[in-house]
Amino acid sequence: MQLWKRNLLAYRRQPDLLVFSTIQPVMFVLLFA
Repeated sequence: MQLWKRNLLAYRRQPDLLVFSTIQPVMFVLLFA
């Protein structure tokens, strides 16, 4: 739980990383599906 909270705080400081990690699998599926 503490690790999850730490990751959430890191994502809050780096929203572009969160967006990238969300979009990357979607783009992968669209390109190779």
